[in-house]
Amino acid sequence: MIPPRTAAWRPLFDACFAGDHAALSAFLAAGADPNQVARSVWRQRPLHRVCEFRITHPKHAGHDRCIQLLLAAGADPTLRANSTDMRPVEPAALAGMGIAAGLVSPRPADVYAAAALGDSQRIRAILRRHPSAALEPDAAGRTALWYLAASRIAADPLGAAGALLDAGADPNAAGLHVPALHMALAHTGNQALADLLHARGANINANTSIVHSACRFHFQFLREALTWCAARGADFTRRDPDKHMNAFELARFLRARKLERWLQELR
Repeated sequence: MIPPRTAAWRPLFDACFAGDHAALSAFLAAGADPNQVARSVWRQRPLHRVCEFRITHPKHAGHDRCIQLLLAAGADPTLRANSTDMRPVEPAALAGMGIAAGLVSPRPADVYAAAALGDSQRIRAILRRHPSAALEPDAAGRTALWYLAASRIAADPLGAAGALLDAGADPNAAGLHVPALHMALAHTGNQALADLLHARGANINANTSIVHSACRFHFQFLREALTWCAARGADFTRRDPDKHMNAFELARFLRARKLERWLQELR
């Protein structure tokens, strides 16, 4: 039975987010546009909605099946969408969707998709032809190194990072107002990559603290990241230039008691 309101956008996007491939299949069979833009403030497309990262909503096999259904129905994986202005491959990598990221990656992968996939061989091949690709931001202003640091599926993160840094990539590159170092530490939990970025010049106290970054991105490994930063001399009393608060003041302002306790323990 075809779900009701097949012409409405919200049920389609709800099915995508839930990984409900049976409902999505029915919507597509009824003529739903696989490239439509949601009439929400987030302005997502169906592929992006499937790949959207939420800590409270882990991905499962149904999401991979939804990607396959959308592509078969004509969804274009090169289109950018949502408030982050990404292509589907980048949020898929950010959410740890390895199968999906491979399906929606451009062919051949450009440096940003290759970084999201952690494909060090592809990155080196691109850099041999275009060395400046390590420094150039994409249409949304994010660099390949940031996408690599944000990826939960990178095949060879250290090799890929080394290639980009050797070609001149900025270790302090930021995306979504969050430095690559913070993404490696608190989103992917890759302390080996964080060690490499730090050794190559990533500034723990540059521009914003990891606590301020946590206001912009829901980090899974925040406590471990705080410990790592504290061990390397992070200054949690330094005020963020945007919010005009230091980490302790921000934790109190947000009434984040657990975060405030963690900070006190690291003093």
